[in-house]
Amino acid sequence: GLLELTRSGASLVDMMADYFDPSPDELSMDPGAIQKQKDLIGQIHACGGKVLMSSHTGRFLPAERVLEIARAQQDRGTDYVKIVTGAQTVEEEVENLRITHLLCEHLAVPFLFLSGGRCQLHRRIGPMLGCSMYLCVYEHDELSTRAQPVLEHIKAVRDHFEFF
Repeated sequence: GLLELTRSGASLVDMMADYFDPSPDELSMDPGAIQKQKDLIGQIHACGGKVLMSSHTGRFLPAERVLEIARAQQDRGTDYVKIVTGAQTVEEEVENLRITHLLCEHLAVPFLFLSGGRCQLHRRIGPMLGCSMYLCVYEHDELSTRAQPVLEHIKAVRDHFEFF
């Protein structure tokens, strides 16, 4: 699993926040599963690896819930927090941009906060607002993730979108 990947040279592994206990919002609250996650994160760190912990909710979440998930991931010892929500309306998208700012204020670790759905601005400008990275694909083909924007397009946005 993840430990074997790290021992084989992976520098960063993606651990679902419900690893050992599939749960709603991909965030386990089971004390036994949480301890197993913490132990595995410690083993990965001991091998020189880092952990990105992720929760994919597939729907819009209010700020309080996003912050709850982010803090829970951070408290488990992850190096990066990743949360993927949704944005089907402009109002949800604007709120996700605001939540990005809240995550900057409340987390001590880098984070990746994305939204899927109809509204795509968040994926394109999130790192300009504090997200630690973009998730992109080189091209859209039968093997790529369609929700992830094409790298060339993101570079154009980053290079030409004067936000601050």
